[in-house]
Amino acid sequence: MGLISTLKKIIAPRLAATSQAGRAVSSTSQRRIVNYGNEFFSWLGYARHGASMESLPLDSWFTFPASPRDDCDKNQLMLRARSRDLYMSSSFFGSILHAKRDGVIGRGLDLDAKVDAEVLGLDLDQATEIERRIEAAFARFARNVGFDGESFNEILQQAYFSTILNGDCIADIYCDAQSRSIRVRLIESDCLVTPPREMGNERVRSGIELAPNGRAIAYWLATGFEFNSDGFPVYFYRRRKFMAGFQSLTDGSWLFPKSGALFMHTPLDRPGQLRGLPIASRVIEDMKQLDRYMKAELDASVVASKPALFRTHPAVEAQAEVDAYDSFGRPAEPSVSETAMPPEHEKPINYGNGLMIDLWDGADMKAFNPQRPNAAYAEFVDHKFSEIAANLGMSAEVALKKWNASYSASRAALLDAQQGYEIDRARFVDQFVRPLYNAWLDLHADELGLTGYYTDPARRSAWRCAEWIGEQLPNIDPTKEIDAAAKRVQLCVSTLAREAQVATGTDIAANIRQRGFEEKLMREYGLVKDQNGTPIDMMEGSDAYRE
Repeated sequence: MGLISTLKKIIAPRLAATSQAGRAVSSTSQRRIVNYGNEFFSWLGYARHGASMESLPLDSWFTFPASPRDDCDKNQLMLRARSRDLYMSSSFFGSILHAKRDGVIGRGLDLDAKVDAEVLGLDLDQATEIERRIEAAFARFARNVGFDGESFNEILQQAYFSTILNGDCIADIYCDAQSRSIRVRLIESDCLVTPPREMGNERVRSGIELAPNGRAIAYWLATGFEFNSDGFPVYFYRRRKFMAGFQSLTDGSWLFPKSGALFMHTPLDRPGQLRGLPIASRVIEDMKQLDRYMKAELDASVVASKPALFRTHPAVEAQAEVDAYDSFGRPAEPSVSETAMPPEHEKPINYGNGLMIDLWDGADMKAFNPQRPNAAYAEFVDHKFSEIAANLGMSAEVALKKWNASYSASRAALLDAQQGYEIDRARFVDQFVRPLYNAWLDLHADELGLTGYYTDPARRSAWRCAEWIGEQLPNIDPTKEIDAAAKRVQLCVSTLAREAQVATGTDIAANIRQRGFEEKLMREYGLVKDQNGTPIDMMEGSDAYRE
């Protein structure tokens, strides 16, 4: 035992050291393999393309994956300011905003009530009569909606224009259950700010108060602008709840809608983004550079329109006097003076019509030509206009109202713009128009005889069904448009009601009633003639009338 114990004490440490060294070598080899593998896989896929940090076109492109709050919400103040400044200075951006407003809203949106007759158990005549009653009552309400007497269509135009210019807009809705009236006040997005006392509250971001589940429940509105020239700071903030519309109690009774706020915004690009951005956000830099270039070319053209002449004079040699000496006592060397100028020519000469100028000997006149206007100006500007307009969802022809292409190309531009208008109109209706219409209907449902509106949610939804008709697509060639519409109806791929709505924005039933009245009136006054040119008498008692 003593010998074995002694051998263990001698051999064991060496074996342990060898084993430890082997494990160290093995661990080092494994790390090298892993590092090599990581280095190898780091050069796969987009690491050699769009995500490369060593490619010459991308080595100086530094960016960081920030949150929507950092990318969008925290930059909205500067984007709004520059968007408004660009609208005031750039004629092209102003034309784009006006084209969008005219295409989406135009003169206004007309209500086309479409109650669900099947759910309500109504026949066609009953549904039509109630729809006409609703439309007539809403037309009376639409004459005076704003606090300053603005009409419903004026509110729509201003709200949509402010939304695309600033990124979002607030509509403060006041509902009075006593007088059953609704008033709307628009508030610019600059007033939607977080109060100082709520700065540490994570549930209040960019002036919007969020529920625990992330849903917007209230808006914090300032009484004025943060940057104003009168010098009065904003001290007062008020909290306006999101307008939820009609609210019913559990016992079957009902409540009128309460006052609240509606939030309109441009499309939100990223999940978690709370505030909309101006539509010019992606093209502000290009549009500002283009605006500077256009103004520089305009200034150069203005200068070129005013002829300028330059006088040239020969150099005159003047010898130094013989008795002139320098500081070292040596005779001064002869020198050549600057261009000699007679005293009478020291002042510039202004020339005009029929003016004769007496030049001194050796003088000459040369014209200055700045080569303006630039021959490539129109092509370059049109190309940049097309890029910017496409980024904003329309063609340059529609924005500039320049129709010098073929019929097919012009119609394609109009159809593309109309598709964008319809998308923007649907979003704007969902954010503002439909909630306001529902609130108005909540106040007047009993007056209009809408049975079951306050007690049955299904019937309430059926009564609220409506469409909003905006500006229609302009006709470049009305004959071709009407022929195409007639063929669509003949092939049953469309209806008369749809074609009337698309072509003129009118109701087919109203058109037929009006045409019947006009036809009868023309026959009574002999304006309808037979094949022989004889007026057809439709007065009561005549043969044609009896037939």
